[in-house]
Amino acid sequence: MVGSALSVVPLPYLLGRDFRRWHRFAGEADRWDAQRIREYQLAQLRRVLTLAYEKTEFYRNTFRAAGFQPGDLKSLGDLERLPTIDKATVARNWRQMLTCPVEDSRVDLVATGGTSGVPMQFYMSSARHAPEFGHLTACWSRVGYQPGDVMAVLRGRVITKPTGGMYYQYDPLLRHHYYSTFHMSPADLRAYLAHIHRIQPKFLNAYP
Repeated sequence: MVGSALSVVPLPYLLGRDFRRWHRFAGEADRWDAQRIREYQLAQLRRVLTLAYEKTEFYRNTFRAAGFQPGDLKSLGDLERLPTIDKATVARNWRQMLTCPVEDSRVDLVATGGTSGVPMQFYMSSARHAPEFGHLTACWSRVGYQPGDVMAVLRGRVITKPTGGMYYQYDPLLRHHYYSTFHMSPADLRAYLAHIHRIQPKFLNAYP
């Protein structure tokens, strides 16, 4: 009920100042020339590498073993000096990869969908939502999307309880309709298609 009441307020204002700042930045950066993009990428990468070196035991030891310092980064090619990691590396070393305690309110436990085998759990910053959604919506705006447009979403959201006879959820703030891709029997798909036809979304957001 609260979500429905708030839906009359323009979505960018509901999502907050940080979202608006990142959405505007992503739209502006889309018009940068190649040189400015490379300079920005290197500066941000250097910042992340410095954070990893200063705040985590795993990356500090890894960089030292490779004879690498974050300040050494002059081009993307310099990354070839660093070893790659995989799921097994994260599973063995995740505690030494953290930049802050898992009990911190700024940390979320998330997981991959597991479509390639076993899901992998890891920790992420809870402050990621504004920049992530700001960049997403700026990207979608290339095809005409505006925050608040009606969208049908089939992208792996776990929905455990059926609503109205189908595995479905609705976000009244975003105006996004979510359909479970873990329930795709012929009957499920008929229900999804009938509902999508009824709501007439402006966009579909799905894996190809």
